[in-house]
Amino acid sequence: MRANILGCVAALLAATSATAQEAAWTAQQAGDVHLAYAVFPDANVAMIARCQSGTLELLLQGVQLAVPDIEGAVRFDEGRVRDVKWVRSSDARYLVADRPAHVLRGMAGATVARFQFGLGDAAAGVELIPPADGAAIETLLTACDQPLSSDRDEAEFLRLGEDAWARRGRIHVPSIASRDHVSGWAVVTCMTRPGGMLDDCEVEAEGPVGYGFGRASVNSLRESRLKPDTPPGRLVTIRLTTLLE
Repeated sequence: MRANILGCVAALLAATSATAQEAAWTAQQAGDVHLAYAVFPDANVAMIARCQSGTLELLLQGVQLAVPDIEGAVRFDEGRVRDVKWVRSSDARYLVADRPAHVLRGMAGATVARFQFGLGDAAAGVELIPPADGAAIETLLTACDQPLSSDRDEAEFLRLGEDAWARRGRIHVPSIASRDHVSGWAVVTCMTRPGGMLDDCEVEAEGPVGYGFGRASVNSLRESRLKPDTPPGRLVTIRLTTLLE
């Protein structure tokens, strides 16, 4: 079903690129798969959100960048500038958000969304006017057990370097992944606490779906520590990859 939806969105994007239509969310459901997508003709961009087996995914089509990993930011209306990282999909057709629920909550309630891709002189940007009716996004978030609002969205962000760690927790391998010999990844956000501790960790994205790499990564981060001088009360995003040989 996913391939069919993405193909339909691509066709819609091509058909509406020369017209000035107002974007609208389209919702679809098949079994436990919920989808919502919108085409933004003026920017020649499409946004596709999917929830499957409790895992949320957000893809962006139409932004042409050569690098595989894109540090970026987004600002909804006149709110705080929020960090978002995008990873190019394996077929190089889409950008995949590391914090899909964060972006979707902003899109559901904003009148304008300004995205920046990359940093410094090489940065590119796009401005999108979200659909006025965010009901399809709210339905998708609810189906994926995600809150419709979160204080974490406004938390001050802290970007971590490789030298930020005092100790990394052991790798937790989900039993089903070990049985099937499947490698995976997860993106987790946590709040920093005094002494370098990590608390209130939540799974933002993971793959492959259904293997439990998100929960395993949270368990690993409970055993991890940042350096003691790390500022407390900041939101950090951590991507963990588990490779099984």
